[in-house]
Amino acid sequence: MSDLISWLYNFAFKKGISVEQTKLLSPDTPSTSFPQAKLIIINANWHDPNEIPFIIAHEIGHVINQDDIHSPQAEMAASFTALHLLRKYCDANDIPTDNSIRFCSLFGIPFKYDHLVRQVLAS
Repeated sequence: MSDLISWLYNFAFKKGISVEQTKLLSPDTPSTSFPQAKLIIINANWHDPNEIPFIIAHEIGHVINQDDIHSPQAEMAASFTALHLLRKYCDANDIPTDNSIRFCSLFGIPFKYDHLVRQVLAS
């Protein structure tokens, strides 16, 4: 998982996105992004460490999408961008992407996004 997190942080840096990772937040405090400042803040103390790769990709997605507010539509779009980013990681590392359930499990993606995952993997 550390290879994936390094890959995501390197991707962010190449896009001019700053990353602050902290363990000072409570396990229930969500990570966040500031798209106009091109900054993401990642809660490394999150209660489910398996979700952290998806969370990082999701926050990068907010910055890439230049979301002004975190509306339900912006959240869905950031997740969609995150899934494409994780797919790109798989393609670069010869990781099979033929199964949406395995993809969700591998990257800590909530199963409520399975329909989006199937869309991304089919493209």
